[in-house]
Amino acid sequence: MEGSVDIKVRMSWAHITPQTKKYVANVLDRGWLSYSLYMPRFEKTVAEIHGAKFGVMMNSGTDALRIGLATLKEIYKWPDQSEVLVPALTFVATVNAILQSRLKPIFVDVQKESANMDATRLSTSGKSVALMPVHLFGLPADLNAIKDVAGKRKILEDSCETFGVHGLRGDMAAFSFYMSHHVSAGVGGMLLTNSPKYAQIARSYMNHGRIDDGSHFQFGRSGYSSRATEMEAAVGLAALEHFESDLKKRNNLATWYSIELCEYMDRLQLPVPVNSRHSWMFFPLRLKRPGRDKLLQYLRKHEIESREAMPLINQPVFKKLYKRGSCPVAENWTQNGILLPLHPQMSREDVLYVCEKVRKFLK
Repeated sequence: MEGSVDIKVRMSWAHITPQTKKYVANVLDRGWLSYSLYMPRFEKTVAEIHGAKFGVMMNSGTDALRIGLATLKEIYKWPDQSEVLVPALTFVATVNAILQSRLKPIFVDVQKESANMDATRLSTSGKSVALMPVHLFGLPADLNAIKDVAGKRKILEDSCETFGVHGLRGDMAAFSFYMSHHVSAGVGGMLLTNSPKYAQIARSYMNHGRIDDGSHFQFGRSGYSSRATEMEAAVGLAALEHFESDLKKRNNLATWYSIELCEYMDRLQLPVPVNSRHSWMFFPLRLKRPGRDKLLQYLRKHEIESREAMPLINQPVFKKLYKRGSCPVAENWTQNGILLPLHPQMSREDVLYVCEKVRKFLK
């Protein structure tokens, strides 16, 4: 229902500033939409924010994951159907990237409180070649615990929901600049790494497999058409100028949510304490009793957008990949989790309105 006029509180809303319009106008005035001025600046700044040496911008966070896997697969000569460990609660793009890389996803259960990959459930088997922890809903996964059991396996972080609060800890990390994310460019994504070799190969894959400096058409691998434009980079660069204040606003909104709903902790699992390092992509709740789908319908009736909490293992496309009962915590989140709207364009009154409706439903 995105863009519908009968929505009072939306899941996301773009933060467009005068600087956004200035940068976009400058791109149009320059008349060159491909990689030139804004994209290298955007790559450099995003990398620096997350303590990485290299950033490679592309068309989506999904392709950032896919190209990250393609890069690792080429360098380390992984055979097709090599296993990649992935949490059983994440957006479908994480698993799609694995499948499209001709690798095999192995689902790992999540922690009840954080909904992130549970390191105690990670296999130490030599069959898997990589781990793809997802920092879900804005809360970083426990990379210390994950790295303790990773061994020689490579780590590609799905950091699409934790912009600005979690530095690069794995071999690579993927970010998204889709409409609903912290830094929105409409579309777009980026792959971060500290390895010049990874960055060089990833940039080649992103640009049809091109291996020259642009002076000739030389292609050394079968790549993708995953390029972004100066327009997205300009919008993203403008968003970086206010993302820190946006994060503070998100924290305030989360605090208000927690205060308004804390009396219902017998019915709801609230997120981890708001003083944790959290970027608050949404305000996630898990109902302790059945009724999630009715709550979704009730909120929509009252002009509030909300979402299921990452329906993945219940999707028809993954039916043959997931064995029912193998990840009970993720199944519980899938059946009972809900994401309430939380973004910097919301007001305290918006939060109060959402919480009022949630309380009325619970009563």
